[in-house]
Amino acid sequence: MNPEISTVSPRLRVVQSLKAWIRDGVLAPNEALPAERVLSERLSVSQATVSRALAVLERERVIHTVSNSRFVANRAYGSPVLRQTGLMSNVVAVAAPEKLSPYHHFGGWSDFI
Repeated sequence: MNPEISTVSPRLRVVQSLKAWIRDGVLAPNEALPAERVLSERLSVSQATVSRALAVLERERVIHTVSNSRFVANRAYGSPVLRQTGLMSNVVAVAAPEKLSPYHHFGGWSDFI
């Protein structure tokens, strides 16, 4: 077996690439993602692979869809904006709400009433 051949699935490679672009600030929060066709060409994978990878990112709340466009979530994991403002704790609340008390990271539910 050739050691240069990656054992990472193409879908996972796309997911990791997009997360890295978000983390590194290439894609900013609320920015529209390029079209699936563009991503497939840029990442050298099929459009179906990109579509499945985007579905994974949407389930993880890294991106969201509005109409037929996909955008980086406002609080995407590891984004530079979150690191600079210290809002990474909010990402935990989005990613694992079942592990948090209703009073986690804010004064209480009365803050929203």
